[in-house]
Amino acid sequence: MISVYMTWFEQLMDSVRALRTHPHRCPLAREARKAQREIRNLLFGKRKHVYRILFEVDEQARTVNVLHIRHGARRDLHPEELRKPE
Repeated sequence: MISVYMTWFEQLMDSVRALRTHPHRCPLAREARKAQREIRNLLFGKRKHVYRILFEVDEQARTVNVLHIRHGARRDLHPEELRKPE
């Protein structure tokens, strides 16, 4: 049973690591407009097991900051719930 979860987690981490190249391929998240920030959204998983990886691209630092990973069926986040990394 543990190996199934490790495989899932490893695949999730591979998806996050893949953001290193071409993070702008992902569309803006639904939360972007209310937050007035360029928050992007990467979907991970299939069917009813889809997760949203919410992130921002810092062009100056050349980094991708993951803000939140949540199940796709959950409500959208409010702007104050999307803290910028320190």
